[in-house]
Amino acid sequence: MVERIAKPFLKWAGGKTQIIHHIRKVLPNFIYNEKFTYIESFVGSGAVLFWMLNNFPNLKKAVINDINEDLINTYKAIASKPKELISILEILQYEFHMLEGRDEEKKEYYYKKRDLYNK
Repeated sequence: MVERIAKPFLKWAGGKTQIIHHIRKVLPNFIYNEKFTYIESFVGSGAVLFWMLNNFPNLKKAVINDINEDLINTYKAIASKPKELISILEILQYEFHMLEGRDEEKKEYYYKKRDLYNK
C-alpha cells in the first residue's frame, strides 16, 4: 500500500493555509507527546485538519464541523464510501472529457449532473 499525504481537495474562501505557521506557534506543548482529539468548528477545505493529520501522530480523533451542510456531507461521503465516490467521479470525468471540443454540450452536461446530484 502506498502512503499518501492527505491534503485539501478544494479551495475555500477564508482558507487557513497561509496562517498555518502562525497556528503552529500557539499550539499547546502536550500535543507533541500525548494523545489528543482535534476539533475544528469551521473546517472549510480542511487545510489545518490535513496539516494536523499529517504532522501530529498523537492525534487520535478529529471532529470537524462547518455551517455548510453540503460540505459536511462531502466529508462524510469521503470518509464512509471512498471507493463508491471514486467510481462515480471516474465516470463523470470520463463522460465530461468525451465532450472535449463541444463546449456547449459540456456546459449542458455539467448543469444536468449538478442538478441531479444536488437534490
